[in-house]
Amino acid sequence: MDLTASDRVYAVEAAMLAHLPDAASRAAELRKRVANEPLTTVLLDAAEGRITKEALMKAIADDGISAVPHAWFALAVHAAAAGEQPAPLFRKAAERALDREFPYRIAAKMAAWPQTSKSPVPAATR
Repeated sequence: MDLTASDRVYAVEAAMLAHLPDAASRAAELRKRVANEPLTTVLLDAAEGRITKEALMKAIADDGISAVPHAWFALAVHAAAAGEQPAPLFRKAAERALDREFPYRIAAKMAAWPQTSKSPVPAATR
């Protein structure tokens, strides 16, 4: 299985959350691999606490909605590692992921809806 750069950041974040002894070396190794990928680097920076929330949000602003859930997750990882309260940040990450996925789920359900004249879905939305 080929991992994306984002998957690799999640793997390092999992190592951080698990307090694995090699989490720092994993992060350093990944940092070298993704040095030319600004979005991936900024997510790793956030997880390691190298940048502020404001700097992170500014850095991902051009990416649109796709990086937002991971950005909040990275902030939560840092909060957990720093002994702060990560729950609100993990919740925000989950909410942003749902915001991103919800329209696709609705579209898939609508596409699978029976297309009959007795359908409870108005014709204008079919």
